[in-house]
Formats: sequence, structure tokens, C-alpha cells
Amino acid sequence: IEEDREEEAKERKETGGGDIGPKLFQHFMLGKARSLQKTIILPEGNDIRIVEAASILATRKLCKVLLLGTPSVVADHKTKLGVELDGVTHIDQDDLERFPQLEE
Repeated sequence: IEEDREEEAKERKETGGGDIGPKLFQHFMLGKARSLQKTIILPEGNDIRIVEAASILATRKLCKVLLLGTPSVVADHKTKLGVELDGVTHIDQDDLERFPQLEE
């Protein structure tokens, strides 16, 4: 908890103290996400909304993205949306036994 408070104090100092507006908060958080480059696993790659989200995350370079889904379905959604999935790691959901760390 003490580390969180120190981090919060540092963030307030970096943003000029006081309360910040939503745009500045969003800018700050997106910058932080880019610098941390955490990995997010999107397990519902057969949903067109999830494919769109994966594209947005990868295009904005906010994190590393693992997309689980059926390759043909993901490809269809990609075509319908007119998006790229460059930088997205796609894993066939029917091939999860090769990735035991991803199973529940």
C-alpha cells in the first residue's frame, strides 16, 4: 500500500499536482501502458468485437496481445472489419493443449 501511495504522489507531481481532467488522465494511462508492455490474453477471438479490440490494442502499441480463436473465424472478422492484426499473436483455441499455461 505504501508503494501505491508513493507511486500516486509521483504521478500527481508529474501531472502538476491536483486533480486532472479525463483527457489528461487517459493520456497518462495510455503512456504508462505503452511503457509497461504487459501481455493481455483475449480468450474470445471468435467474437468480432474482440478481434476489433485486439487490432486497436496492437495498432496503438498499448500491450502485447494473445488472441485465442478459430483461425478461419478470426480471418473472416478481420476482413469484415478491414483491420490488421500485425503484432497480435494468434493461438488456435482448438490447439490449447500445446499451451498448458493458458488453460484454466
